[in-house]
Amino acid sequence: MKTGIIFTHFFYILLVLAAIWWKRKGLVVPVFLAFILILSDFFSPLKANAIFEDFFRMLIFIFVGIIVVILSERIEKFIQKLEASEEKYQFLIESAGDPISVVDKDGVILLANSYGAEMMDMNVQDLVGKTLWDVFPESADLQMVIIREVMQNKKVVDVELPIKYGEEVMWFSTSIQPMILII
Repeated sequence: MKTGIIFTHFFYILLVLAAIWWKRKGLVVPVFLAFILILSDFFSPLKANAIFEDFFRMLIFIFVGIIVVILSERIEKFIQKLEASEEKYQFLIESAGDPISVVDKDGVILLANSYGAEMMDMNVQDLVGKTLWDVFPESADLQMVIIREVMQNKKVVDVELPIKYGEEVMWFSTSIQPMILII
């Protein structure tokens, strides 16, 4: 492999990083590197008739820079939309006047809102990650039977459950719904 080819391949690291970090302003780097490459043809005694190869490499530098800028701008827009969607979703969950939680097939609480956590004298951070057996030792088995039925049948089940919390038994009328959650 020619040393000139290896040398110019290191340019790709610089131009990709510049395009990712500085977006459109980073296109200055591939243009500058292309200029340096062409300039090296005029001052290097080792290169003979390589200007056509380097001109082609110059075009590829600029093309790769443009593609990386386009892709990084799309990724940035997607991330902004995702963050906005997450804020709306979080607001909806937190502003609900009912306890809301998401439980996986093993009974682990993946998500809970503040209203539900406060009803159990807990905060959301302490509740998430615990199992139903940690929070509701007496009724977790019954809850999991219903949850697994909902997951298997993929149908909503409305049920009233007695939940013992401390010394008090509270009855909850709840709707258990299947959902696909990707975390």
